Amino acid sequence: MAFNFKEGMRRLSLVLGVVGAGIGAFFAYLGYQSLVDAYRSAERFHNVLSSPRIQSFVGGLQNHHLVDNRWLDDSNSDNPPKRDQGGKWVDQDEDIKVGEYRITRMRIDPQGTGFDQFELESGESIDKTPAPSVYDWLLPLAWPVLGFFLPWGAVRTIGWVAGGFAFSRG
Repeated sequence: MAFNFKEGMRRLSLVLGVVGAGIGAFFAYLGYQSLVDAYRSAERFHNVLSSPRIQSFVGGLQNHHLVDNRWLDDSNSDNPPKRDQGGKWVDQDEDIKVGEYRITRMRIDPQGTGFDQFELESGESIDKTPAPSVYDWLLPLAWPVLGFFLPWGAVRTIGWVAGGFAFSRG
């Protein structure tokens, strides 16, 4: 039985391409897992931030000023929040209940117009996290495609070059 070099290289490139696509699909799955986690974190922060109780504090940050670490004219609360000594955190004498969360402290964002972190009674924190963009969701789709075409193209190219040297027409 004669060895057919071109057919062998074609089959090898397809097998390695399928293996590469499988490896690419695995990395795409890992990429999607981190995207789902980032999305859930961003959604969780947004849900807390958009609650009416927290929005009243955001309005207080934007419309009121501090005297002796207390907001003046905070008509939205019987117990107005206080800033700590550094001015970066807003502490409450009692916890704020937002849905299932009990918030003990809120960190003011660098612009001073909202919050970028909430500390919960359990010690856990909810940080401001940007939601993944459409590009971030589409990028992992490229991993299986690249995983197929890179080994497939490499083997085809090596086979083409090697075939040119080994089998001369004559």
